[in-house]
Amino acid sequence: MSTHGVRKGVLCLAVGAVASIPSIAADATALGSSASSDAALATKINLTLNDLPSTIKWSPPVPRGPGVGDGRLFVACMKAKGGLATSISPDLFGIVGKPGGVDTVDVPSPSYERSSGGFPYVVSDVVFVTSAAQATDDLAAMKTKADLACLPRILDPGFSKSGIRETVSRRSRPSFGTGNGGVHVRQVFTGAGLPSPNYFDFYYYVDGRVEITIGFSSSAAQPFSSTLADAVVAKIMTRAKSVL
Repeated sequence: MSTHGVRKGVLCLAVGAVASIPSIAADATALGSSASSDAALATKINLTLNDLPSTIKWSPPVPRGPGVGDGRLFVACMKAKGGLATSISPDLFGIVGKPGGVDTVDVPSPSYERSSGGFPYVVSDVVFVTSAAQATDDLAAMKTKADLACLPRILDPGFSKSGIRETVSRRSRPSFGTGNGGVHVRQVFTGAGLPSPNYFDFYYYVDGRVEITIGFSSSAAQPFSSTLADAVVAKIMTRAKSVL
């Protein structure tokens, strides 16, 4: 993803020195007459410091920097799989980081990390598309075998050369929004230069024509707490429902 990197904030992967990994979204770009109001709503929905667990001391929010990887490779791979993925939007769930076609805006949250530095990192991304039907179709496409097969395409070219291995799996998630109630995917990075596995958990939801991605990264040999993640997801999705 410039990308999905949680696909657009800046998540970091410890490969020797800390390196930026896919960000969740780039600057919002207006593509239609409703883009300004869409961008304002997206900002209201996005992750804030108050959404995060108080049991962890967080640093002030950090603006997203450019991620690594290429979300366009994911989109191309998905479309090539056919089926539900044939009609996905150009920047579904902010994976590419630049709205186009049926995407009106792509707005990233700042990134949040532990105040002592390093993992965990938490980010979100909000994309508006032109219709609820498109958002529903995009979410459905993210719950096929195609998405699991195609997600490694984003980072594989660089990571494979570094001896880093990526595995992707479907995980349970709380049900929110419209469509199929949401999708949770976990990406795990292991291999050369990593003292322990790096976990990236992405939650994908839609509500009407809004696509919401919430991402958590962790390294301490275990993924970010699902209990804490579910609580963050609940706050964001409840707020989305209230402002839409």
